[in-house]
Amino acid sequence: MTGHTLAQARLLEALIEASPDPMWVYGPDLRFLFVSPAAERLSPRAPGEMIGRSWQELDMPAGLMEPFERQVRRVFATGERQVDEVGGMSGRMWEYILTPVHDEAGEVAAVLATARDITERLQHAEEHLRLLTAEQEARERLTVLAAAGEKLGSSLDYRTTVQQAAEVTVPALADWCAVDVVGEEGEILPVAVAHVDPDKLALARELQERYPVDPRSDRGVPALIRERAPQIVPEISDEMLRAGAHDPEHLELLRALDLRSYLGVPLVAHNRVVGALGLVMAESGRRYTEADIGLAEDLGRRIAFAVDNARLYELNRAVARTLQRSLLPPALPDIEGIELGASYRPAGSGTIVGGDFYDVFELPGGGAVAAIGDVCGKGVEAAALTGLVRHALRAAALRDPDPVHVLDTINEAIRAEHRSSTFCTVAYAVLEPGESELEVRLGCAGHPLPLLSRRDGQLAPLGEPGVLLGVVDDPTWVTRAESLGPGDALVLYTDGITEARSPAGQMFGEQRLHDVIARHPGMGAVDLAQTIQRTVAEFNPREPRDDKAILVVRRA
Repeated sequence: MTGHTLAQARLLEALIEASPDPMWVYGPDLRFLFVSPAAERLSPRAPGEMIGRSWQELDMPAGLMEPFERQVRRVFATGERQVDEVGGMSGRMWEYILTPVHDEAGEVAAVLATARDITERLQHAEEHLRLLTAEQEARERLTVLAAAGEKLGSSLDYRTTVQQAAEVTVPALADWCAVDVVGEEGEILPVAVAHVDPDKLALARELQERYPVDPRSDRGVPALIRERAPQIVPEISDEMLRAGAHDPEHLELLRALDLRSYLGVPLVAHNRVVGALGLVMAESGRRYTEADIGLAEDLGRRIAFAVDNARLYELNRAVARTLQRSLLPPALPDIEGIELGASYRPAGSGTIVGGDFYDVFELPGGGAVAAIGDVCGKGVEAAALTGLVRHALRAAALRDPDPVHVLDTINEAIRAEHRSSTFCTVAYAVLEPGESELEVRLGCAGHPLPLLSRRDGQLAPLGEPGVLLGVVDDPTWVTRAESLGPGDALVLYTDGITEARSPAGQMFGEQRLHDVIARHPGMGAVDLAQTIQRTVAEFNPREPRDDKAILVVRRA
C-alpha cells in the first residue's frame, strides 16, 4: 500500500471512529466485516465480538434484522444505494443508508450500512404536521362561521337563513346539522336540517314529521333547552338509540341514520333560549371532543340572534301594519254616482308607521267627503298625530263639511295638542253628486294640488296650495269648486309619489305623474290608482323611503 493510500485509509478510519452515526460493513456472505464504535455501543456484544459473524449467530432480533437483510441483499444484487429503510432500535427511530463498496473490477465487494438517528426530526415533523392540521382546521371552521354569518345576515326570513346556515356547516363541522326553535306556545319546532348527502334529508324529515319532539321529554333537545348547557356524546351507542326510540320502527330509522357522535348547544339570545343547534357525526366516523364545544356555541349564538332579530322584526312589522290599517279606512264606501280607487305603499319594509293617510266617508245630509294628508315624521308620534287629524276631520265634517271650517278645526286641534314643530298637509274635498255631474269643493292646506283629469285627456291641477296645518293660529284658506262630468277624475296624492327617486337619483316629479295620468284618460278609479303606484314602483324599485298614497275620485 502506498503512503498516499495508507494516509487515505487512516483518514477514513479516523472519520468512522469519530462519527456519531453507527456504521457496519457487510461481506457478500452477510457477515459483519466492520463495526464502528458507535454501532458497538448500541449492541450488548463486547467490542470485536460481531466481526466475522452473522446476525443469526449473534441471536439478534429477527423482526428487526430480516427486513434489513433483504435490503442489504438488494444492494449486492443491484449495486444501487438504498435509503428507504426506517426502523426502531434502542427506543429511537433510525434511518438506514446502505451504500455499495466496489472492488477494482467494479463488483460489489461489501455494503456499508449507516444509521442516522431521526427521532427528533420525526418528532419535529409530526409536531409541525399537527400544527399545520390544527391551523387548517381552524381556518376551515372560521370560514364556516363567516359563511354562516353571511347567510344569517342576508335576510330577515329566519327559516330560510337558518336553513342556509345549517347547510354551510356540513361537512366541515358535521355530517348532520339540525336547528329547532321554541314556538310561542312553548312547542319545539324543527326549522332546518342539512346533511352531506342530500338524498338522506327525506329520511330526516320523515323522522321529524312522524316523531315530533315532546317538550316535556327529559332527554335530547328539550333537556338541552331547559338546562341551557351544551351536551356532548362522543360515542352514540345502540343502547342510547334504543332508549330514545318510541317504537321498533323508530329505532330502525334511527339506526339507518348511522349516528356516531353528537354535540348540541342551546340557542341563547338576550339571555333567553330560543332553540337548539344539533351537530351529528355519522358516515365520516369523526368524533366530537370538548374542544369542539366553543365553536358550536359561537355558531349557536349567531343563529340565536338571527332568529331573535327576525322574530322581533316580524312582531314590529305586524304591529306597524295593524296600526297603519287603523289609520286608513278598511274599505272605500259605495257611493252612487261616484267611483273610488285608492293605493297605499308604506315606506321601508313595513316596520315603521307612516304619516300618509286618506279617507272617504258619506255625509248624513247627502254627498261625501274625500281627503288625503301627510303628517310630518314617522313612527308612533306620527301615528298619534294622524289619528288626531283623521278624527278631527271627521268630527268637523259631520258638523259642517265646508272646507274652511274643517281645515280650521284641524289646525286648532294640532295647535292645542302638539308642539309648534308638528305640522300636517291636507287636501280636502266635499263631493256632491248631481244627475250628470259631480260637484267638488276643494280646500288645500300645504298639500300637493290634486289633478283634474278630463275624459278628453285634458289635465290640470285644482285648488290653491294654502298654508300648513299646525303652523300658525289664524291661517287663511281658499276654496275652489269644479264640476266633474262622466269619466272625469280627481287624483289626490301625497308627495311620496312625485319625490320618489330612481337608482340613478332622478326624481319622479310632477311631469312624469302628469304623463301617466294623461296616457289613461277615462280609466277606472281603481285601475288608475294602481297604475300610478306601479309606475312609481318601477321607477324606484328599491325599498321606498317615503309613504305613497293615491286616492282617485271619478264621476261614474
